[in-house]
Amino acid sequence: WQGLLLAVSLLTFWNPPTIAQIIIESVPTNAVEGKDVLLLVHNLPENLLGYVWYKGEGTDPNQQIVIYVIGTQENFPGPLYSGRETTYNNGSLLFQKVTQDDTGYYTLEAINQNYESALGSIQLRVHKPEAQPSIQVTVTEQKDIVVLTCLTSDTGISIQWFFNNQILGLTERMKLSQDNSTLTIDPIRRNDAGAYQCEVSNTVTSSKSDFLRLDVKYDSTTTPRPTPRPTPTPTPTPTPTPPPTPTPTPGNSAGLSAGVIDSIDQHHHQHQHQHQEILLASQLGSLTASWSESWPG
Repeated sequence: WQGLLLAVSLLTFWNPPTIAQIIIESVPTNAVEGKDVLLLVHNLPENLLGYVWYKGEGTDPNQQIVIYVIGTQENFPGPLYSGRETTYNNGSLLFQKVTQDDTGYYTLEAINQNYESALGSIQLRVHKPEAQPSIQVTVTEQKDIVVLTCLTSDTGISIQWFFNNQILGLTERMKLSQDNSTLTIDPIRRNDAGAYQCEVSNTVTSSKSDFLRLDVKYDSTTTPRPTPRPTPTPTPTPTPTPPPTPTPTPGNSAGLSAGVIDSIDQHHHQHQHQHQEILLASQLGSLTASWSESWPG
């Protein structure tokens, strides 16, 4: 025990000569706020007594994070220890749930049994994650046009659209705005049905929206208007009377019906889904387009 205290004291206050340069890498290279980061150590000398990690580029005792004694595998917190750091036997340091305040330089001092030291430093950059985007749906009445808009509060980002978990391949009826934030489908067709997502990204992080499920199908309640029978050549027999024309079902007019049906149900993890149905019509008959979306509750 006394030998351990002596070792810690020496690691804290001793300024031994430098014998080698340690190599440190960040895993991952670009740290994201809220994630874990490992400062992985390479090129360590042999016969080491222990390690000292510092915040900054120097070996100021006031900037110590943790002291690690190899022989007993014990950690001794320094002034800047936050409780999120874990030191391993190879000198590597794990940061849990990094924050913007963790950005900066870090220095490792490895001291051998002759009280000679090896030093290494690394600059850690912590990036803010992209906020999750959402998809807004707009339907143009009487024209069978559906517009999907990727909504995000972030700037300096790129936008990518996905369809059924694959990068969206544009058809002749699809058009993207200049910044890719808006996808227009004109006209909407049954083969456009599926799960849509948009992804926002920068050079470091990315985030995808929740799935938006778009369903397009023929309305089974639509009955084609019967064609009146031709009037026969005048004969002594009465002219047949054409059958009565059925009363049109509301929403079956040409173009897009204004009828909208809304319903709200619960989603797992306290998410909510909004389901909306819009009746569409084409020359082939009435189409139904519906979508559902979710957002944090």
